[in-house]
Amino acid sequence: MWSHHCTALGNYINTEDGCPCHWCGTAPPEGNTKLPLNPPVPRMPQIDRPHRWSDDKLSEFHAEFVIHAKMEEKRFEAFMQAFPNGDPAAHRAVHDAMLEAAQEQTRFLREIKLDFAKKSLWGILMLLCGLLAAGLMIKTGLKL
Repeated sequence: MWSHHCTALGNYINTEDGCPCHWCGTAPPEGNTKLPLNPPVPRMPQIDRPHRWSDDKLSEFHAEFVIHAKMEEKRFEAFMQAFPNGDPAAHRAVHDAMLEAAQEQTRFLREIKLDFAKKSLWGILMLLCGLLAAGLMIKTGLKL
């Protein structure tokens, strides 16, 4: 879809990619034809007093509204494609499972590091005790 100011309607409208405007014949721009994040939305004019729209004006507004509704429907469909089988709850469950797995991995790695530190300290203490015992045996002249 691409957005432009239609000279025939006098308002911003959205048109299918690669297709000229149905009302004024304006060709789509070259290059990036993506819609802006917040394209202009057709709005009824603000009037201080009650006003009866002509059938032509109502037809123009209806045409713009139909185009806008189709654009919103396509955006919603694209949005729903992010979810497995179009189910936001399943998408959330997948993310929750990924977070839980990451937390479990963090706990596992923390436990491994703690266990390694404990066993390393125990090994160093045993080595020092062995060296101390060997030194005492040499000093006292004991033989094995």
